[in-house]
Amino acid sequence: MIRQERHTCKFLRSFYVGEDSKQNNIQAEFHNGLLKIQVP
Repeated sequence: MIRQERHTCKFLRSFYVGEDSKQNNIQAEFHNGLLKIQVP
């Protein structure tokens, strides 16, 4: 696990993914409290 956070309210996180990433093809899914992000 790379990062674990626990919050009881809404929050926002943003991060830089790099210039070489294909931003139109980024995929994300949230299941059982786990957010999985795929950056090609």
